[in-house]
Amino acid sequence: MKKLFLVLFVLLMNVSAVFSESEKPVIAVMDFYSEDISKDQITSVTSSLSSELLKTAQFTVIEISRRDSLLEEMKFSLSGLADEENAIEIGALLSARALVLGSIAEAENSYLLSVKLVETETGEILRSAEGKYSSFNSLISSLPRTARELAGTEAIHKNKTAAFTLMGGGAVLTGAGTFFLVNGLLKLTAVDTAWNNYASMTTGDITAAYDEYLAAFGEAEDSKANLQFIGGISGAAVGLGLIGVSTWMLLSPPEIENIWSENSSLSMMFFPGADSLTIAFRLNPRIIM
Repeated sequence: MKKLFLVLFVLLMNVSAVFSESEKPVIAVMDFYSEDISKDQITSVTSSLSSELLKTAQFTVIEISRRDSLLEEMKFSLSGLADEENAIEIGALLSARALVLGSIAEAENSYLLSVKLVETETGEILRSAEGKYSSFNSLISSLPRTARELAGTEAIHKNKTAAFTLMGGGAVLTGAGTFFLVNGLLKLTAVDTAWNNYASMTTGDITAAYDEYLAAFGEAEDSKANLQFIGGISGAAVGLGLIGVSTWMLLSPPEIENIWSENSSLSMMFFPGADSLTIAFRLNPRIIM
């Protein structure tokens, strides 16, 4: 009976923590299944993926050490954690809205990664990601993208990358265009000034004034000042247009698909054991995306 009350108290504390933190869904990354890589490599993958999922700002991620301590507190066997059949029970014990389950296989000098975000209340696969990698290091390097795919933010990431690429190109075009525009304009202005000086002269060295005009005209012609001026205007205009488009892309990113239920719910589950009864409470707050 004391054990039952202890389990009940710990679970109620978990529910309170979920309620008090935020409306982000609570998830836990479980140890991936693999017969081809070492336990240390599996730990490296799950730890790195947990960190990357947290960086997406879409989840509250249960730390792996806390996950293990909670399950041990509940006397839940730590074997077979990657089994989807246990997702509902584990999710209830951890007060987790979803679990990240995955497997890694090595075949033909390649590593095959398969990851799923599984809702613990229904067992439904909400999102998934797969990949084939030439080495284990490249698999680790791909985990930020895997996390974004599970979080539904990959489209936002691609949009932001494309926007900054356009903005960079726009800045280069604007700068180059402005340079040629100013350079061409200065030379054309010099020609115009020299001509006006020559045309307005009634006394003085008219020949010298005309020679100055010819020199300015020749310099403008040699440097193709007209083309610099027109090309500079065009380049700067296109560059500013690209900057405008990229700014709009950053201010209007793709929306994240809401895969969670809109209704809040508090569920209670019973897991009978050989000599104990585990009661698990889970609070599913409304998620606003």
